[in-house]
Amino acid sequence: MQNYQILRVMLALTCLVIIIAGMKAASTLLVPFLLAGFITIACAPLMGAMTRHRVPAWLAVLIIVLLLLGLFMVSLSLLGASTAELADNIPAYRDKFKAILNQLVQYLNSAGLAVDQNLMMYLEPSSALAWLGDLFTGLRKILVNFILIIFVVAFALLEAHTMPAKFERAFGSPDAPGYLARFATNVKRYLVIKAWISLATGIMIGLMVWGIGLDYPLLWGLLAFFLNFVPSIGSFLAALPAVAVALATGGWWLTLQTAVIFIFANTLVGNVIEPRVMGHNMGLSPLVVFSSLIVWGWVLGPVGIFLAVPLTMVLHIALQSHHDTRRIAQLLGK
Repeated sequence: MQNYQILRVMLALTCLVIIIAGMKAASTLLVPFLLAGFITIACAPLMGAMTRHRVPAWLAVLIIVLLLLGLFMVSLSLLGASTAELADNIPAYRDKFKAILNQLVQYLNSAGLAVDQNLMMYLEPSSALAWLGDLFTGLRKILVNFILIIFVVAFALLEAHTMPAKFERAFGSPDAPGYLARFATNVKRYLVIKAWISLATGIMIGLMVWGIGLDYPLLWGLLAFFLNFVPSIGSFLAALPAVAVALATGGWWLTLQTAVIFIFANTLVGNVIEPRVMGHNMGLSPLVVFSSLIVWGWVLGPVGIFLAVPLTMVLHIALQSHHDTRRIAQLLGK
């Protein structure tokens, strides 16, 4: 009996490795469909509201598609202009940053603290901004597939009302629609609330850094909005390039002001507003959430860190749906 249990565990681990390897190999194709799925879930309430008001399904889908296209065009134009200008100015920022670091190293050496000159190569603004390149590379891949995503969303919305019956027929269990509804409700609530909170965070940071005269306030607001979807480390990643630009352009006082703005905004949102609004419905351990960022980021690329929490919620609900895996689901929970 014990050998049988060991074989089952080994078989499960082998299947898990194969599935993860397959997802990583097919990430280019998988990411657009995953995004389309979550966008469909987020748009489902709007679709339902319009159909309840006797709007034809095809017209409701057309309205949602046009809204998504408009949001896409606005985001693309705003991000494109700001990032292009920032990329052109990075060499100038690097020179200013090196001059500031040279002064700091000379001061510390004169005070009797030996500082290695090679330390500067790790503190250049290009180092703080380099990760943005990988992020925008991933976003560009999404934009290339945006038309595919829109088509998948449109067809999924048209068939959304038939999904519960299909799952019941496919899995032969009356509980399947219930698990599907629970998954959709949890993910939908998370995505909608997180979007509004992220929007408030982006607007707050954008206006505050504009008020102190930091370059590219629109970019920092947009970056704060997008990276607020990344739990735990998103706010830190959003602050890094802004603080680097502040130090390179305005010196220590502007840097201090920028750091205080990001700390204040993210503390207010992350520790006061979000826990009250979001509550404990996510049902995942903080360690699991942080670990999921690493795992899904490795499997799906930069986009994986945005999808980490919804995907882990799906996994958590799927494990809870079967009696053999409920213990694993309990380990993932709080």
